[in-house]
Amino acid sequence: MQTKNKYIHEGMDQIANEKSIARHNKIGARLKLHLIKAEHLINTSDMHKGYNFCRDVTYAEIEHYKDFTESNVLKYFNGIEKWKLLLEVIHSSASGKVVYKEELSKKIKCSHKTLTKYINECIEAGHFIYLDPINQKIQDKRIINLRPSEDLIVAFINYSVARIENSIKLLKSYSKYNVN
Repeated sequence: MQTKNKYIHEGMDQIANEKSIARHNKIGARLKLHLIKAEHLINTSDMHKGYNFCRDVTYAEIEHYKDFTESNVLKYFNGIEKWKLLLEVIHSSASGKVVYKEELSKKIKCSHKTLTKYINECIEAGHFIYLDPINQKIQDKRIINLRPSEDLIVAFINYSVARIENSIKLLKSYSKYNVN
């Protein structure tokens, strides 16, 4: 097979050499594109589509990050510990579970002191509120349950929906899934 006719980008004069094709095949063998019915992107003949897919996925992630950091509500949660805190508090709230600091500290892998600092900042900023779980009344007055504020829930769900919408667009463009 001659490689001089293998274009990396469709419509562009960038020809893939043997090294590029070997690298493409090596990476392609490790990708889980079958999970989204896009394994055709691995084919050397569709190499340009694989590059376009990578470009578009990366661009979508850049846009998500930009949306996240420009959100007045979500930008506080930039960083792995704070993001985990956000997810754990929203998940517990939606599940009707009580949030215990000790448990939370272990789940997000940070010290009790750091967690207390984050929680205090979130309460002060209005991101978290003290409220009983949706399905029970806490009798022990020593337990103070955290819940996300209404603004935080709205910002998080809207952010998540936008991510899902972009994922659907990518599926429509690159996958063989029938997405309506």
